[in-house]
Amino acid sequence: MKAKKVLNFIQENILDGIDDEIGIFWVVTTARPESELVDILFKTNLAMMMIRARGGLNPNEVLATFKDPNKARKYAENYLAKYKKTNK
Repeated sequence: MKAKKVLNFIQENILDGIDDEIGIFWVVTTARPESELVDILFKTNLAMMMIRARGGLNPNEVLATFKDPNKARKYAENYLAKYKKTNK
């Protein structure tokens, strides 16, 4: 849980100030039975993805990446609804 707090702090306080050519993108990851939208959808950039990977994010857990936050949210909501329906 401590690692998640650190990542959230970095994301909230540093992420928006980092510039790179790829820029900000949105990631949707696999769900678990207790997952909510906030658990599977996050805004990031390449530097933060590298930190997340070192922190334990497995590439196989990444379902999709998006530049458009609305498309990412819609994808994540649809995925989560299907996941919860099939994993009751």
